[in-house]
Amino acid sequence: MTSETTRSASEASVRLSSDEATTARQALEHLAGELARRGWVARPHAPAHRVPSLYVQNPAASILSEHIYAGRGKDGAWWFWWPWADKIAAVADPGSAATAITRVLRATTATEPTR
Repeated sequence: MTSETTRSASEASVRLSSDEATTARQALEHLAGELARRGWVARPHAPAHRVPSLYVQNPAASILSEHIYAGRGKDGAWWFWWPWADKIAAVADPGSAATAITRVLRATTATEPTR
């Protein structure tokens, strides 16, 4: 991803160079390892001519899942991204990204209504 947009990464027609696609795949593989160590499902998804992503799924609640992307921001730095184009964490810090992702995709059991 080379721009921050309001459209999701899966909807955007983003073109990555071969080097950028390789960098994105490697970053997503590191994140997959971090998530796997925490017991989460993390599968690379790299269809031809599409932006690579990492499919992440809560092992306790399979409906809680999302595709995560890696790409450059406007600042030129590499970030992990939600599909709605919000930054998660820097690619250099997959541990922080894994923490944020598992926090957002966690299952909660509420005994009283949320306010």
